[in-house]
Amino acid sequence: MNINLKHIQKLTASVIVLAIVFGLGALTAKFYRPIVEAAPNDPLATTVTVNDDVFAVEVTATKIYIGGNFTQVNGVGRNYLAALNLDGTLDASWDPNVDDTVLAIYATDTAVYAGGNFGTVNGATTRSRAAAFSIANGVNTGTATAWDPELDGNVLAITGSGTKIYLGGEFTDVNAGTTRNSIAAVDSTTGAVDAAWNPNLSGAVEEILINDSKVYAVGLFDNVNGLTPRGYGAAFNLADGADVGTALAWNPATNGDVDDIAFYNNQIYIVGEFTQVGVELINYAARVHPTTGAIDNSWDPEADGSIFAISISDDGNIFLGGAFDNLGGVDHKWVGLVDSTDGSASSWDPVLRIAVIDTVYDLGISDTTVAVVGDFNRVNGSADHANFAQFEFPEIEFTASTSNGLESATAVNIEVSLDFAADIDTTVAYAVTGGTATGAGTDYTLASGTATILATETTVDIATTVVSDLTDEVDETIIITLTNPTNAFLGTNTTHTYTITDDDEAISAGGSSSGSKAVSSESHPQGTVINIDGTLYTIMKNNQNQVVRRPYTSAGAFLSYGFNSFGIVVEASEADKNLNVGDFIPPQDGRVVCSDRGSDLGTCYLITNRQKAGFVSEDVFAGSGFSFENAIYGDISFLSTTSNIETASQAHLPGTIILNNNTIQLVSNSGLLGFPSFETFLSWGYDLSMVIPSNSFDTSLVQNSVVGLRQAGQILMSY
Repeated sequence: MNINLKHIQKLTASVIVLAIVFGLGALTAKFYRPIVEAAPNDPLATTVTVNDDVFAVEVTATKIYIGGNFTQVNGVGRNYLAALNLDGTLDASWDPNVDDTVLAIYATDTAVYAGGNFGTVNGATTRSRAAAFSIANGVNTGTATAWDPELDGNVLAITGSGTKIYLGGEFTDVNAGTTRNSIAAVDSTTGAVDAAWNPNLSGAVEEILINDSKVYAVGLFDNVNGLTPRGYGAAFNLADGADVGTALAWNPATNGDVDDIAFYNNQIYIVGEFTQVGVELINYAARVHPTTGAIDNSWDPEADGSIFAISISDDGNIFLGGAFDNLGGVDHKWVGLVDSTDGSASSWDPVLRIAVIDTVYDLGISDTTVAVVGDFNRVNGSADHANFAQFEFPEIEFTASTSNGLESATAVNIEVSLDFAADIDTTVAYAVTGGTATGAGTDYTLASGTATILATETTVDIATTVVSDLTDEVDETIIITLTNPTNAFLGTNTTHTYTITDDDEAISAGGSSSGSKAVSSESHPQGTVINIDGTLYTIMKNNQNQVVRRPYTSAGAFLSYGFNSFGIVVEASEADKNLNVGDFIPPQDGRVVCSDRGSDLGTCYLITNRQKAGFVSEDVFAGSGFSFENAIYGDISFLSTTSNIETASQAHLPGTIILNNNTIQLVSNSGLLGFPSFETFLSWGYDLSMVIPSNSFDTSLVQNSVVGLRQAGQILMSY
């Protein structure tokens, strides 16, 4: 059996520590912005000094939890586990007072789970290697809950799903008498081990990822289930009280330790100390298939040393941390940002320094801020950021969501901007993703490309050429979407609709100008939004497969579908006006809509299954993860009312967009639906402001299928 020096160093020396234990994994929620902004290469101004190594970081909507070998944070006593506010200041009340090293942290809405090498918490309460505490809120003091799995060896990884907490590490016994080698599933309230689920690994588990109802474990093992060969990574079905933990087909077959794992855009990313995946040579980081584990050779950061941490934002910013000196042959000391397409490193390089050992152990993402923890004592030469630093990245987005111009104005510039100037170049990919105009030189010319905002600047234009012709026609639109930023995070305004306003005059039968635009005698195609005397309709088929025009009751209902904008509206033809009028189009499911008229004026509802569900109180509204900030207003009196939402302790209703284990999913009547790509997510008019945190009731729902790409003319989604 190979002995991994990292494990020995981690637990026996505070100067030499070499392992990341817990990373955020896949798509990470966008949380509240820290108050202080800084250019990407510079840490946030708040001074955070931790007096010894930090091995684990977990970022939530309101706090940053850190664990390690330390005994002080900013000069205040904190033994091995502490909570920071999002600006990096210490939570003054929360102090679990653990007696030894913390190596892994996992937080839910109600509890903070910690694992490591400790034996007591709160100064005297016995907890063997794992404990849970109430969340830090400025009042809670960090008292341990009743959760007590009692392990006989070190815990290196913790995560959760539904009512289960999954533990990984170097243990062989759980609940003081139940054999579990290196991985176990326990009850999230009591710590009682799942009696059936027992993957039985041959070596330590460094990290656990839950995705698509599967448990992925990576570490230092070469077989599972007692006999089945697996090269340092294996996957299992979720523990459900009956599943025994038989290994699935997934097998990355590396030749060395895998330290961390993440999911993004239907791919699994692994990092560690390996130099081979299957028969392919690749150093320390790889992208592999989520079912087979086969390598995707198109992605390779080309690191020159071990990688212990990977964390991926919801827009594809991939951060790496470890003991490397360069990525792709370019200097990057122990932390780097790489592209999700090919793995190439960006210019982001905050230059971490340490006197003896150079290591980053973990990374955490909060909105556009990246927390870096490890064993370092300098950031860009500053000694004010020992073992912990945060870096704020600008948001990149369209300056406006819509614009328009006459067809004869052929040169069009659409502005992309940053919310503050960066000290390095930032880029973002753009592509035409919809609209009624035809590209390739027919109505306009615009190919996919990359927009670059130079260092110290805040804007750049995407240049488009409109083709001016003599054909009298309806106004047409071009929809452009931003993706894949570098040295920046995507803002919320990532889709722009440009309307080409036709300025050609209709020609009369005699061949002369009629002096005004003619209205077509033919009906517009399905999916067209038309205007008749100030009321907007979408032309679409009804349940009887008849083409009708369905009206919107308010601007709020119309705009609730993010793919709609007033720029796409055209004047109705006579044939349009002769179409039968169908039912009203309700606001989009999953939207919070507040009534702007009638007896319930000001009352807010969640739209679900094309009905409205009321909230019984503001506490239930906020506790369910919704925000008045994102509410829309309009007439919903015509909608029938379904059951009120009386508690936040239930699964979210169909139509709600949730963040489930760092993956964006749609709650449906039959379970959870995934989005195969960000393009699919955007195609239905969703935006990241609609995404709310999942709860334990959501995560117990069945992963059913995936959402298909919206087709032209589709308005309502069938669940």
